[in-house]
Amino acid sequence: MNKSLNYQNTVIIVGKFKGLGGVESVHKNLFNTYKKMGFDVLKISNFNSFISLFFRVNSEVKIVYFSGLSIFFSPLFLFCKKHVFFVHGFYVHEQDTINIKRYLKKYFYEFITSFCLIFYRWVVCIAPSPVSSLINSFKYSRNVKVVQWGVSDEYLNYPLNNNKYKYHLSFLGRPNSQKLNISSMDLIIEKFIDSKIVCSAEDLNIAFLMPQDNKYSLSLINNVHEKYRCSINKFINFSNLEICSILSKTLYYFNCYEWEAFVITNIEALC
Repeated sequence: MNKSLNYQNTVIIVGKFKGLGGVESVHKNLFNTYKKMGFDVLKISNFNSFISLFFRVNSEVKIVYFSGLSIFFSPLFLFCKKHVFFVHGFYVHEQDTINIKRYLKKYFYEFITSFCLIFYRWVVCIAPSPVSSLINSFKYSRNVKVVQWGVSDEYLNYPLNNNKYKYHLSFLGRPNSQKLNISSMDLIIEKFIDSKIVCSAEDLNIAFLMPQDNKYSLSLINNVHEKYRCSINKFINFSNLEICSILSKTLYYFNCYEWEAFVITNIEALC
């Protein structure tokens, strides 16, 4: 850590950075945005990074951000001027079989965060949408402010030079049964063919932009290919600029989310 840090202009982000989910994306974008604004930004993602910070801080830090269960450690950061908690919830998606393990995780998460926020009255809570804000205001019995999550400047500033497209359909996000399923894919392809943009399903060119491949995505994409014999392109863990390039060459972006709190992929596609 840089010993010459000006802690009056320092921001701390406590939570996960390794990973490919919405929470991790918010943390990374927050980190990059503050960096571009000239702030010193410290990431606290494990015990070692916390200890390293704890023994170096000798003045007040401007702001500290928490998400998930990291809110439990808020009292250890009382040297920070302002505490902000990302209220993003713990979603259990609809499926035929009940996932007991995930329901238990949801219960544990909501119990810990609710318990902490009863006593941590100094914490400011923010949510990504009015609906999320309203629900969590009732859940935590406190005011939850609405702050729309942003996306990387690389998406906002990406130039669109023409409207020619290479891919008819593009999916952006993590492939799982909540965000992408075969019945939804069937419906999308059926409606696309009805639009007369292509003569048959075999003429379709589909792009899947995913942070990683897994058994579910392999099975689903294989089923789509075998059923429709269309062209399928997989782009795994591409950079923001590479994703921008692919989306700019796409006629239609789609997702099958039952619920998407952050909506980052939708905004990225619109940019």
